Amino acid sequence: MAACGALPPLPAVLVAGWPPYPAPTVRRLAASAGLQFCWQRQQDGGWVTVGSGLHYVPSEADVGRRLRLVGRRDGPAGTGPAELCWLSEPVLAGTGTCPFERGLRLTTEPVGADGFRLVSYNLLADYYVQLQRGQRVDYWPAQPCQHIDYRRQALLLQLLGYHADVLCLQEVDQDVWASCWRPMLEAAGFGGTFAVKRGPLDGLATCWSDKFRLVSTERHVIADLAGLFADVQQALDSNESLRQSLTEQPQVLQLTLLEESGPEQAGRPARRLLVANVHLVWSRTREHLRALQVGLCLRLIQRRLEARHDQAGAGAAALVFCGDFNSGPGRSVCALMDAGVIGVQQFVDCDEHRAPEVTFSHPYQLASAYGAPEVTSRTSSFTGTLDHIFYMADRLTLRQVVPLPSAAEVSAGPPLPTPVFPSDHLALTADFGWRH
Repeated sequence: MAACGALPPLPAVLVAGWPPYPAPTVRRLAASAGLQFCWQRQQDGGWVTVGSGLHYVPSEADVGRRLRLVGRRDGPAGTGPAELCWLSEPVLAGTGTCPFERGLRLTTEPVGADGFRLVSYNLLADYYVQLQRGQRVDYWPAQPCQHIDYRRQALLLQLLGYHADVLCLQEVDQDVWASCWRPMLEAAGFGGTFAVKRGPLDGLATCWSDKFRLVSTERHVIADLAGLFADVQQALDSNESLRQSLTEQPQVLQLTLLEESGPEQAGRPARRLLVANVHLVWSRTREHLRALQVGLCLRLIQRRLEARHDQAGAGAAALVFCGDFNSGPGRSVCALMDAGVIGVQQFVDCDEHRAPEVTFSHPYQLASAYGAPEVTSRTSSFTGTLDHIFYMADRLTLRQVVPLPSAAEVSAGPPLPTPVFPSDHLALTADFGWRH
């Protein structure tokens, strides 16, 4: 499986119309061993060359047939004996135009030096898709479109096709990060950091293009943040059931401070961006826990922004706070971002835990890039909005967002993922400019 160990040279599943993205190890072999590569199709009992080089997009003529990638030593026309050869499974028929490809047409060019493009995307961890009874939960039936290699190609089409400067990813398998996402994105010019949840399942990844350089990165278990704030700790100490419920949550907050990597403009320091990436607890009856989690996150963010602002020579950083908040418009997360203050007590959805009389607030002008979209996620039991990109409206200008598919389009087929939706969430993509 691609989810464990080294990334196979070729995906196990190839799809007509999608580039297969050979593993970075193949590129290194091409450079170090002086190999020339060609693609061949199995046909009439033999093999026919259909492409040269590492990059080839399978065509409809390849459907139902196997492909192989052959590496040969340099020689006349690269015709020497094969040194390496990797064989694929039969190519699958293409899906036609995927909904996300409409968005790619709006992002064919990178954003200029006076701004940046950010993508926030819950990738759907392969851990939750794999069907290993007794080890992992069987959420979906076994279908080719749910194989990690199928989904990986569609996800890479988006992650690379958006020409983003910042990627905020949620539900990233720890194994798949090491074997796939990190080497693939590094090969495309991204730096990146990974923050695993408490427990070796999945986590968050924040990646950046060469437009930025990394200043610092932090990983915080959100439940542990309660001990930093006396009023929250006191409230939890008087409510054992709520304290235990919060403590059991494995979610983390990832903070990544980035700085412009280009030459400084005369008279001003390089601009800085604090990227907060999060995936909050999921449960329809735990909105008060999400209120606690997002409130704790914002308190820590405020501390970090104030500390950075006080550092000599460091300009005040702009903030983007994004991810899978598992909370829709009008609920705890949006209420705190919009109003600047919430009381946790107002978001009690059940009698299981009494919520504490704790109030959270922030001093920032935060806005939602997408406002209140119809849908950002669909499963067998839910269709609605869970994902958001919030930004400092007084320090950043919103230039455009890539439109999302409508709820009718997302709901037209079976629950996600499907052949045209590789995750059970939709990617959020926004272009920003600097105000100062």
